[in-house]
Amino acid sequence: MIALTDVDEAEPSVRWPALFTGVGAGVKVVATVEGDDAVAHAWIDRLGFDPARTLVHALPSCPDPAWESLVGLLEEKATDGKETQAPGLLGLLACAWGRLSADDIARGLGEPADLLLAEVAPWVAEVEGTYAFRQSAYRREVEARLAPEARAAWVRRLLELSPGGYACDYGCVHRLAQRAPVAAFAPLVAQDHLTRWMQRPLDGFGFVSDLERVRGRAAASLGQGADAEALGLAVRATLAEASYHGMARRPRRRAPVGVQELDRRRPLADHRAQSTALLALGSAMAPGPGRTEVLQASLRAARRIPAAEERACAIHALASAWEDDSAERRALAREAVDAYRGAPQAAWNLLAAAPLLPAEEGMALAREALAAVQAAGEDPGDLELFAGELSRPIAEALWPVAASFPMPSRARALAALAARIGDPDRVRAAFDVVSAYLESGSDDAFDGKPLHLRMLAPRLDLDRADRALRFAAAFGDLGRDALQALVLRLIELGEPSRALLPLLRDEEERLGVLARTLAFPSTPDPGRLRAELLGALGASTSAPRTPGERFGLFFQVAPPLVASGATDALVAVAETFDERARFAALVLLAQHDAVRAPELARRALSLGLALPSEDAPRLLHLVPFSPHLPRAGAAEVLARLLDDAASDLRSAALAGDGVSLEKLVPLLASLAGDPGLMEAAREVQRVAAWFP
Repeated sequence: MIALTDVDEAEPSVRWPALFTGVGAGVKVVATVEGDDAVAHAWIDRLGFDPARTLVHALPSCPDPAWESLVGLLEEKATDGKETQAPGLLGLLACAWGRLSADDIARGLGEPADLLLAEVAPWVAEVEGTYAFRQSAYRREVEARLAPEARAAWVRRLLELSPGGYACDYGCVHRLAQRAPVAAFAPLVAQDHLTRWMQRPLDGFGFVSDLERVRGRAAASLGQGADAEALGLAVRATLAEASYHGMARRPRRRAPVGVQELDRRRPLADHRAQSTALLALGSAMAPGPGRTEVLQASLRAARRIPAAEERACAIHALASAWEDDSAERRALAREAVDAYRGAPQAAWNLLAAAPLLPAEEGMALAREALAAVQAAGEDPGDLELFAGELSRPIAEALWPVAASFPMPSRARALAALAARIGDPDRVRAAFDVVSAYLESGSDDAFDGKPLHLRMLAPRLDLDRADRALRFAAAFGDLGRDALQALVLRLIELGEPSRALLPLLRDEEERLGVLARTLAFPSTPDPGRLRAELLGALGASTSAPRTPGERFGLFFQVAPPLVASGATDALVAVAETFDERARFAALVLLAQHDAVRAPELARRALSLGLALPSEDAPRLLHLVPFSPHLPRAGAAEVLARLLDDAASDLRSAALAGDGVSLEKLVPLLASLAGDPGLMEAAREVQRVAAWFP
């Protein structure tokens, strides 16, 4: 059982619903609030309790002999204007969110506290050298009688106490209670505030609690139209918390009691992550001095990466961000090439950098890269993995080089280059090489995935597509993607779909390919086909399948159905899914229906915000639709995603495979534009300097 008394007294210092997310189903929580039945029921929702499982009990009130004397003292002060510090002490305690020591009271009032504490003993209790009202009702009575200017004056005195004591513990809460402007919270997200917290009994946990509150306040102000300063503060709080989590993972047994040391050898993130995040921020900005400043900061971080290959990759990515054929792009590409040459096994990276260089220089580098691959004994057929990124002139220049490869590397490379070049003669030549090899009876002819068949499929003529289909079937499960692509190509070329579809493995694949034929002008009676697909989809949602299986078919057929004008019918199908799948379905429809995207994204938003906190990463799917979201909703999405990034224990808040700053750039831009992106970039550099 968990018992919480006077929960209304903790406002606004606690994020109530989040407090109970980790409480097990078998744990009972008892909370008390002051008020009538309506107040109690209002608190059920605020605490995040289930109304169906929550009981409200009215507690009897007890007569209080000290009450009249307290009221008398306060009224005497109000009517007679007597100069006594006792009401002042009560006012100081009424404005305090936590217990005050005798030294705090003396500093707040400017005189020793002993006599004053004796005078207020009926209403103030001492616990381990600290003082507070015996009852919350006493505090509320005193507070209710304070004029606004008097209350503000007492709060100022509290915040002027020792910065390492009460002001450290409750400074953030006071700012929240006063609805202070966002700028007033900035001192709480600073290194000296962390240092003060590290000397407190709660050490860094108090600092993290302040960061969570500041981040929530800044994000909420963004929802009301606040400027880039609020966005920068939210980002700073996120990165500072992620840094703390990254550094604080160490055994406590060597630290003094109540103080947790930090391992400052753990940086916010390595220089590559910093460069990646800054590149994402700068690339989203409009051309101008601000964009150049951020990209230059990204370059400085990239040049500090110690590993040559990683440094080259970061500089390569930066080169791609500059305008085509610009001097900056060429200079960075050459710098990346030089770094690649100093790294082991970097030949494929050299090939990837070739399109960034002027045509002749890029062709020469591509030939050099393939020669290095062959000299190192690597498989030159892996060219198929990179061919899609090559320029057409480079792909054509590599054709005679690839034609000299041994088999099966030659088949793979020529197929990839032919698909990139797109010339029918090259496609036929590549397929003839592939088919000759597959018919050769070599033991390794069907070893691995048939990427070469899948790449060539959309460009094959009828005869070659038919032959390729037989080859793909021989690969078994490994040929699944190639088989689908070839069946689709044959249908496009006029083969009857009903005869070909049974070649596919299961019903989901068959319906997915059939749906894609809606785009073919030769498809007979597309209206009937659309109705058939929707009927199959509706039947699948009512069948005894898991949510994942029901959504799997939806994922296959929805994009081509949207293109044929069936969005309304698909939305109706999505309504039969559970909350997570319905959210994913609406996002998918928004991705494929540009006209309906704003409406669909807003519907997905309400579902996404209703998901539990552990599902926060799913909200990343809404980031591309940031311009379509209402401002308050976009700010709430940002707040939840930043919370998730801040709590990542892998120091991945800048650039990682979870929620990270680089993935939030469109959302930041939507809320605060280029000034917000600029502020975020400055915070990346500022917080990285805190934790070197």
